[in-house]
Amino acid sequence: MGRLIVNFFEFLLAGITLHFILPTMIDTWDFNINFNGKTALKAIQRQLKELQTRPSRNVAMNLPDSGMALAVVQSAALFLDTPYVYGGTSQSGVDCSGLIFAAYKNVGISLRRVAADQYKYGKIVPSMSQLAAGDLIFFQESWASKPTHVGLCIGSNKMIHASSKLKRVVIRNYDISYYRKRFIGGRRILGR
Repeated sequence: MGRLIVNFFEFLLAGITLHFILPTMIDTWDFNINFNGKTALKAIQRQLKELQTRPSRNVAMNLPDSGMALAVVQSAALFLDTPYVYGGTSQSGVDCSGLIFAAYKNVGISLRRVAADQYKYGKIVPSMSQLAAGDLIFFQESWASKPTHVGLCIGSNKMIHASSKLKRVVIRNYDISYYRKRFIGGRRILGR
């Protein structure tokens, strides 16, 4: 169940309450996600707080708008622990591109549904070191001719993504050998 009030979003899903404020009202926000009675996501909270306190630096560095990046990351965080379901785009289950599709849709940005199509959007981010929160990060298996996986950067070399191996949505470090070998680029949907 979701409710939109001007620029303030409130989501109530499966016992999870998430509030976020879009860029025009980013000075106050509440981010609290509970799974099985314990608070989770300390790392993501730190990243979101950092985004909130440094918007002018983000603009100066031509990084994504911090308010929208915050909103997209929070939107994706709603899906943590959601089951991996090929072709899925809902709380019942998502695949990697379905997670990106839904996270951006929840903040009013329409993207195509498939990773190969999502790879055509936005500004190219050629290296992992240039990725920022809200950017899409793409990977490709050696046998493929197009992207085979996509995640959403949340900062500090971490991404939220739907893992077919772990069969759920998780936060993982992308600056490891496995992902570096398969990295084909990032895309900046937000900002200039």
